[in-house]
This record gives sequence, C-alpha cells and structure tokens, in this order.
Amino acid sequence: MNSTPRAILTLLAIFSGIGSASAQRESEPLKLQSLNFDMWCQETQKLPPARCDRRSPADDAAFQTFSNKLETYEIENMRVQTRNDEINREIVHYDPVGRPTEFSVPQTDRPDRGN
Repeated sequence: MNSTPRAILTLLAIFSGIGSASAQRESEPLKLQSLNFDMWCQETQKLPPARCDRRSPADDAAFQTFSNKLETYEIENMRVQTRNDEINREIVHYDPVGRPTEFSVPQTDRPDRGN
C-alpha cells in the first residue's frame, strides 16, 4: 500500500468538516463520512482507472486498511471537537453576570429627596 501520513491527514482534514460534531452527544452514534473506493484508488493511490474498476482483492484489502485507519482518526477528531465545544459552551461562554436581564439604576450616596 502506498498511503502516506500526508494522504491520511489530507483526507482527515476533508472529512473533519463534514457532519457537525458539535451537535452530537455521547448517546448519539457518530456520523462518519463514507470513503469511496474509486476516489481512494485513483486520487490517493494514483492507480489507473482500469485497475480500480477491477477492484482486486489486494486493492480492496488495502482500501479497507486505509479506511479503518482514517475512521479511527476521524472518530478521535470528532470526540475532541465535541469536548472542545462543550468546554466552550459550558465554561468559557457561561457568564450569568455578564448579561443581566434588567438594567439597574446607578446607586449614589445621596438619599432620594423626592424631587
């Protein structure tokens, strides 16, 4: 197999933007983007289209190995993104004092004289 870490990272970068990881919860299944054999064969492996159309058992096994590695990276990336979104929402942007619902009148040391 002629896959390089750069190819894995490139595909990971492409697929990381697909599907909103921030909307997912632990109880929901992860929505992974499926990888297409023909695109992998021609674009990543740079094999001729005729060979990709034959889909030999060796090429299919190499594709499955690559797909499994990519899925592992994609799942981890989605989990990290989900956790970062939770931290951002629950800790960084949670400020009940910073956005009061009612504005108060400034207080002074002088008593109100009923003017």
